[in-house]
Amino acid sequence: MPPNEGKYKANCDTIVDRINGKIGFGIVIWNIRNNRGEVIASCVQTMVVNFSIKTAKLVTVWKNIIFSGDYGLTPCSFELDEACIVNWIKNDGHKDSVNRIILYDIDSMVNNLEEIDLCHTDRLANRVARGLAIFVLKSTDDTFLIEDFPCCFKKMLETDMPR
Repeated sequence: MPPNEGKYKANCDTIVDRINGKIGFGIVIWNIRNNRGEVIASCVQTMVVNFSIKTAKLVTVWKNIIFSGDYGLTPCSFELDEACIVNWIKNDGHKDSVNRIILYDIDSMVNNLEEIDLCHTDRLANRVARGLAIFVLKSTDDTFLIEDFPCCFKKMLETDMPR
């Protein structure tokens, strides 16, 4: 689904590679112009850590907020396919968990930026971000692209554009 008029939409996902002890992040930020979805920015990055999948997804949201804020891509609706993570961020119930530092930091960033929304989406609606996360684990090159996208995802991108 496209975001409300005048907002960007960001999809993010994380893949954990337990064998090599690293995680891959995939972020794609869409801009809605003239009822068409266009990629305004994308980001793929790896991190050598041994996080649980839930902590890794929280870090991806954190990185997504930083990425969109650094490039002035707000207001923004963030989508991810992990309902539990969305609930942790929206509700204060898990502020005493092992992830409290990340949750506090996300909360602080959300309060300091213009209109940040976070919502759950179906995994099928998050294919591009997931593909990027898988891609970076195989390529090992961190990439930050403005108004561009890795060319190997062109077909997937066309079928996944918000309508």
